[in-house]
Amino acid sequence: INYTELEENINKNKINNVYVMCGFNEKLMKEDINKILKKSVDEGLESLNYNTFDGNNVEFDEIMNACETVPFMSKKRLVVVYRADFLSDNSGGLNRNSDKLIKNVEKYVTNIPEYCILIMYYVFDNPREKPSRSIKKFDKKVCVVEFSKLRGMQLQKKVKEVFQEKKKPIGKTELNYFCSKVDNNMDVIYNEVEKLCCYALDREITKQDIDKILQPN
Repeated sequence: INYTELEENINKNKINNVYVMCGFNEKLMKEDINKILKKSVDEGLESLNYNTFDGNNVEFDEIMNACETVPFMSKKRLVVVYRADFLSDNSGGLNRNSDKLIKNVEKYVTNIPEYCILIMYYVFDNPREKPSRSIKKFDKKVCVVEFSKLRGMQLQKKVKEVFQEKKKPIGKTELNYFCSKVDNNMDVIYNEVEKLCCYALDREITKQDIDKILQPN
């Protein structure tokens, strides 16, 4: 599925037990992981029911033990393996046990306890990269989510949400203009929105403001 479908499912409380995420927009991945965390783990108990592992040096036993641990005073436990480059075709041996790790995880994902949500994600090296062969092995077993670049109305909707988070209204025309000018990268977009909000202060954002902030260095 794609980013939009995942967002819709989260909003409807349709949350899977296992997700494998990949794409260029790590910012969006982290946001959706946080949304899943808020939907799944009782507030105030995150430190007891939320485990994270660096994909470059994690061992399978660490993942399995975390998943098998019964949640404490919560219905769900969330386990996240971030920067899981062992899932990439270009892992370059960062995790020396990549092949063994993938095989073990591939076998285990169909037996994840119902009380656990496992999320693994890796970030593409460049926007042209496609999901790896390893990802395709998981496609029929778990929910695979590709975070491709947002475009058109999807991009405008997301950017509008960013302005709303900053409590800064922006007109439809100005929003469209901003999206047409900014680099299609959510990390960049967040930074540019922040600068634009600070620059405009208490007045409405104009095209001139956008040109001023987004002018080439």
